[in-house]
Amino acid sequence: FVDFKKRSFVGREALLDESRSEGPPYRLVGIEIGWREALEAQVSGGLGPTLSSRVRKDALSVIAGSRVVGRVTSVTWSPTLSKLIGFGSVEAGYAAPGTRMSVAWPLLDGHDEVVAEVTGVPFLEHRRVG
Repeated sequence: FVDFKKRSFVGREALLDESRSEGPPYRLVGIEIGWREALEAQVSGGLGPTLSSRVRKDALSVIAGSRVVGRVTSVTWSPTLSKLIGFGSVEAGYAAPGTRMSVAWPLLDGHDEVVAEVTGVPFLEHRRVG
């Protein structure tokens, strides 16, 4: 979406450097969060067992091993897919579909790590009719 033929614009050199390398350090991905584990964490953490269809907009840490490798936002329960899904920004090395990691699921007194997996986007392909 960038026209590098234009001689000068703010950020041109940074974008050129990025395009010469392996791309940006973080990638936008779809993430499926283990909803059963999230509910169990809520119950054991003193919260009621609920998953709202409202979009959760606070960023949750994405963890691989013992490192935070990104964050997931816009988490919601999808009644169509029967899954807990969200969009995340993760380090490029963790962006491949099928990559397993965990999400720091918030509780009253901290968080619990809940299993998650990178998925392709869009989450659902609608068949067009007509």
